[in-house]
Amino acid sequence: RMGAEGLYRRVLVVDPGHVATLCNLGILLSTEPGGREEAMVLYRRALVVEPGHVQTLCSLGFLLSTEKGGREEAAVMYRRALVLEPGHVQTLCNLGFLLSWLLGTPEAADVMYRLALVVGPGHVQTLCHLLTLLSTLLYRPQQASVSFPLVLVVPPGPAPTTYDFDFLSQVASGPCQRVASLVPVHAD
Repeated sequence: RMGAEGLYRRVLVVDPGHVATLCNLGILLSTEPGGREEAMVLYRRALVVEPGHVQTLCSLGFLLSTEKGGREEAAVMYRRALVLEPGHVQTLCNLGFLLSWLLGTPEAADVMYRLALVVGPGHVQTLCHLLTLLSTLLYRPQQASVSFPLVLVVPPGPAPTTYDFDFLSQVASGPCQRVASLVPVHAD
């Protein structure tokens, strides 16, 4: 981690407005204890330079969604990103999660997840969120069990990454637990 962080910081010394580096350093720091505040500052700096940087909007939205009082602003960030890139799978997935679990609109979340799966049929995180949503909040366990085999089909294209596998490993209940041991994984 220190290697990547150090390199990002060196790039920012040379080019303080390098949007991708600001975003990537923000992503890195957002997972570290005490790094969330700096990550938020970095994302906002990146958006001053390039207000339409979709990955930054998505990342800032995710961070805001975990802050008390940040959910509405998170939804705004996700919607801005989707106006710019309607098929951004991670944003669709994140907005679905925000709608279902944090804003209490599971039907709208269902739509977001299904849109994400049209664009990225093998997006493991979206599949798990959808299956959990169907089997819990929407009370459609039969539909979830019918959908489960879709998780086992890895579509053409990149295989799920170790990030996807780590995500699955953290979801310790329901159909996603079974998927974690069955999905082929490649290194990031």
